[in-house]
Amino acid sequence: MNSRFALGALTALIAAACGQAPTAPSVSPSGGMPGLLRSDADVSSPLRALAGRFTNALTGAAAAGITLTVDGIGAVAGDAAGQFNLETEAPDGRYRVTAAGAGVVSRQTTVTFPGTAPVISLIPSTFNMTAFDQMARQFGEPLGVTKRWTQAPALVIETSLVDPQSVVGGIPQYPPVASEQQLSDAAVNEVVALLSRALPLMTGGTFTGFASIGRATTPAGGSIEMDRPGTITVVRYNGLDQLCKGFTYFLYDTLTLEALGSRLFLQNCSQLAGAAPLSAVVAHELGHALGFAHVSAAPSVMAATVFSDVTDFDRQVGAIVFQRAAGNQAPDVDPDVAVNQPARRFGGQTRIVGPIP
Repeated sequence: MNSRFALGALTALIAAACGQAPTAPSVSPSGGMPGLLRSDADVSSPLRALAGRFTNALTGAAAAGITLTVDGIGAVAGDAAGQFNLETEAPDGRYRVTAAGAGVVSRQTTVTFPGTAPVISLIPSTFNMTAFDQMARQFGEPLGVTKRWTQAPALVIETSLVDPQSVVGGIPQYPPVASEQQLSDAAVNEVVALLSRALPLMTGGTFTGFASIGRATTPAGGSIEMDRPGTITVVRYNGLDQLCKGFTYFLYDTLTLEALGSRLFLQNCSQLAGAAPLSAVVAHELGHALGFAHVSAAPSVMAATVFSDVTDFDRQVGAIVFQRAAGNQAPDVDPDVAVNQPARRFGGQTRIVGPIP
């Protein structure tokens, strides 16, 4: 079940644009994305090089046979080592580029010139893009775009269990009320270990650990705080059965599509024959907390009913998503954030999607 509502305005942070102030774009590729942004003076500079490399998004290996087309400038072919070098007199600014070639999904993104050498990762055309869209681009509104964390989240485990009166029909209500019952140290450590194991798997190794790990204890009868900025907060509850299951709310910025926090509920459970183990359920709910939706088109821990632990497909999706800015859309179109010099954007409002069983 999904429920969405605005929570309130965020403070917007304004950052100066890189390079000189741009005028209107001279070229606009499909999808309404900005094209070439020139300087106010719009004069040519001495001959300089735009150099970078192409890689396979799944393996990190060099991608050969790729051509980079720079809007308003021209095209350059990469070599067998995936390197490209385009000499140009183009003025400083931000440029939309398209990387395409046999065996890969074409990618549109932005580079800043001059800037550090861009690394443009490409998805193999054999990858299951139907399942990828389900998992990476169908969670929360607007549909069809990725939402993700831009830095490793913090983790807080609430030691107070949810009061039974805050669990209706087996579903924890929000905000949950704390009971007198407390998790044991062993139970807290188990959840921390399982989440710490799943985080690098579900992010393609981008996040090797949580930014911090802490505990919170809410007095009995008090409302449990679960909306800590930049934090995944975990609360345990007793349900109607002994199955391992959970519910997750994912909070993100409506404009930047970057994660703000997550509420993760885990039911206390016993390992039953034929049922999903807690490790798989924890990985599944962490997937929602990272911005991933349910998958039906490939074997995945993100299946609506969890049958398996993290799969190779899940690891590959994480690798792809966390190599791209939030807001990436099909087939592989990045928002106007430069791969070699990311720009900060205005913040919007907080949107919540969940609970997701």
